Formats: sequence, structure tokens, C-alpha cells
Amino acid sequence: MRDPGFVDVFNREADVYDERHGATCGVAHNLAIEAVIARSKKARSEEDRGKEARSEEEEPRHIVDIGCGTGALLEAAHRHWPHARLSGVDPADRMIGVARSRLPGADLHVGTAERLPFPDRSADLVLSTTAFNHWSDQRAGLAEAARVVTPTGLVVVVEHAPPDPATAVLLTLAGRMVRHHSEHDITEAAWDAGLAPLSVTTEAGGFLRLIAQPAATALWKEPS
Repeated sequence: MRDPGFVDVFNREADVYDERHGATCGVAHNLAIEAVIARSKKARSEEDRGKEARSEEEEPRHIVDIGCGTGALLEAAHRHWPHARLSGVDPADRMIGVARSRLPGADLHVGTAERLPFPDRSADLVLSTTAFNHWSDQRAGLAEAARVVTPTGLVVVVEHAPPDPATAVLLTLAGRMVRHHSEHDITEAAWDAGLAPLSVTTEAGGFLRLIAQPAATALWKEPS
């Protein structure tokens, strides 16, 4: 059976993954973290103007990374929020092995986005970078994110935008082509999964970024 997530490839590359792909992944990590920081600053600014304070202004207490790979994003998140509990899941066991060496105090599991090993409403920040296109079922994965995030928490997904035709040919020839998703695809999948997109934007470096909250408790839309 075809391996849609390229788990075997990631296992083979686990020990050198950061060396080969760290720069590109770092851009995605920054986009995810910057989104959270920007919303925190917005919440504090609204409080300063006498508006009701939002829970997003607080530092996250529990961060979950879906498709955590070698743990680089969780490590970056720890630098910003050193008191947060860190959890992650990835289907590639060797990638998880690298992550456990990097973050011995984190709660890391071999598993998939479609079946997260975390309780309902247990994380106030759910992140995923450069993993969404590898999930077997994007809507199911986002539904799991909606399940584990707290009512006022955030879900942030950063993924490669659809490639240009020439790049698509090269990826196909290399056996590394996955199904890419447009802004519309991601927006529809989020709503179907019970998440309200606050924004779905195309970002520098060829990435798309989703910022969402549980649909039942979304408080506002991201300003354009």
C-alpha cells in the first residue's frame, strides 16, 4: 500500500532531517509562532483600550505539535513559552526518537493526526507545520485539533502552498509529490472540522497559514 505520509522516507532521514530541511522548516516554525505572538499582542492592546481581556493574552500552558518530527518547532516554542507543557505526535518513530533526545521532558508519541493521544480540551495551543499535506485525512486531523484545543485556544497550521508546474513535475519524478491544498481547501476543511478560520493567508516562502479557533467559541475574525 502506498505510504501517503512518506513515513518510511522520514524515518530514513531522521538523523539528517534538520541538516537538510531545517532552514525551510524554520521559516514555517517562525510563521506559526509569530501568529500566536501577534494575537497575544492584539489581546493586550484591546485590554489597554478598556475592552474585555481575551484568554489568548496569557502564555499557553499546553502546546501540542501535530507532526512534530524532530521536535524543532516544540523547541522553538519552548524558547518563547518556557513554562508551557510540550506534547507532540508523529507517525515516524525514528523522528520521535530524535525529538525525545532533543526534548527529554516533552510528552511525545508515535501516532497520527487523525487519532491524537490527548484528552478533549487539554491544549490551549495546537500547532502543525509542514505536516498537513502528509495527513491521510485533513478534515479528520483538523477535527482532532478541534477536539483537543480549549474553547478559547488557537490552532495554527502552516503548510507548503501548491507548487508551480515545474516544481510539481520534479516532485512527482522524485516520488515526493503529495496532494497540496489551496486557501479555499483549507478554509472548507477547517469549517467542516468544527474550526472557525480567523485567517487563511498566503505567506512569504511559499507557505499557507491557517489560524483558527473552535467554531462554537470563535470571538472575532482576523483583520484583513
